[in-house]
Amino acid sequence: MTANGSGCIRDTVLVVRIENALSPVIVGNTSPVLCEGDSILLDAGDGYAGYQWSTGATTQHITVYGSGAYSVTVRDANGCTGVSQPFP
Repeated sequence: MTANGSGCIRDTVLVVRIENALSPVIVGNTSPVLCEGDSILLDAGDGYAGYQWSTGATTQHITVYGSGAYSVTVRDANGCTGVSQPFP
């Protein structure tokens, strides 16, 4: 509570908005089973302000050539982040 110049006391209201956590889902353009020499394009989805893949890439899409568990952290315009489940 704060007092104004005439001695009146008023409450200060603070409104807090909690955003839902970001939940990116990685989608591949082919089966996640790769043979030697194959590749797969992974897509983290559009609409995010930033991307950080477990490979170090910072784009919406990456192409991978080997087996492994790939994940991505995304960021929205407000700076909120979310991490995908590993692909595959």
